Amino acid sequence: MAFNIQRLKKSLDFKKITNGGLKVYSLSFLLFYIPNYEDLRALKIGFTASKKIGGAVQRNRCKRIMKSLVTDVLSKNITISFHCVMVAKPSMLIIPYSKLEKEVMFCIKRMEKSIISFDTYAQKIA
Repeated sequence: MAFNIQRLKKSLDFKKITNGGLKVYSLSFLLFYIPNYEDLRALKIGFTASKKIGGAVQRNRCKRIMKSLVTDVLSKNITISFHCVMVAKPSMLIIPYSKLEKEVMFCIKRMEKSIISFDTYAQKIA
């Protein structure tokens, strides 16, 4: 299934996902996400790199790395629609790209597993 990848741009959207969403931890980034039930073909993603990463050059490099991870790995391997925010950690600049791809795959599997188990749990309650 081909997903329509869009960018999150509003601060309110970022806050809604980071405060009310689920999260997956990785060595080089955090992934906050909320399942998307309205549009099953849409995938909205936002990228964040704080000043803990370093100067503007390092922060922009982290954002470019995260964008390429989304286009290379995330868009090809997801099966469930969601909104997410990727937050970079300082180790993102050190870890090789191939290991970052493996981390994204690990996070995708954990995300989909938790969304599916959450959905079945919600169906049992209703």
